[in-house]
Amino acid sequence: MRGKSYTFFIASTPGKLRKVIVPAYVLHGIAVLALIGAISVTVAVGSYSRLLWKVGNYNALRHDQETLKKQYQQL
Repeated sequence: MRGKSYTFFIASTPGKLRKVIVPAYVLHGIAVLALIGAISVTVAVGSYSRLLWKVGNYNALRHDQETLKKQYQQL
């Protein structure tokens, strides 16, 4: 008994039809790789947004420090 497979018909040049038989495990492997890729992209976006948030806080603190220095100089 053969394993489960999927058949795809691909139209290439006009009048030509190609039949491609793909085993189910190949499609499952591609789905797992796509899931891993989506998780990786999500983690990367989260990490980058966290970095931007930290930089924004640092810049705000630096601005406050400069403001306080100027006020102290005026006093």
